[in-house]
Amino acid sequence: MDLDQIMSVIQNGRKIRNKISESVQLYSLSFNEFEVLYVLSGQKESTPSKISEAMGQGSSTVSRILRSLCDKQLITLDTNHIDRRNITVKLTVRGEQLYAKSINKIKLSIV
Repeated sequence: MDLDQIMSVIQNGRKIRNKISESVQLYSLSFNEFEVLYVLSGQKESTPSKISEAMGQGSSTVSRILRSLCDKQLITLDTNHIDRRNITVKLTVRGEQLYAKSINKIKLSIV
């Protein structure tokens, strides 16, 4: 792959990211918040460290995003009573519904 092809792939990736961002803003979500919903959509539950790894983001960034999603009642954060460092993250029903709506909107905007 030559440099022009690489740059074309990067530009296309940016265009797609912008389309996703525009679509999820209609639901008061940031791109990163949507990305967390995406990561959680394929699992029953996860942990902040697994989400951080999947997104390629630092733990403090993911913690901030998780707090925001929790405030919006799109996820739950369940702390282990024995070891408070262990946190389980789950989508709420509202989070599942909003994720489904945003995916449909994204599909329509990219096609």
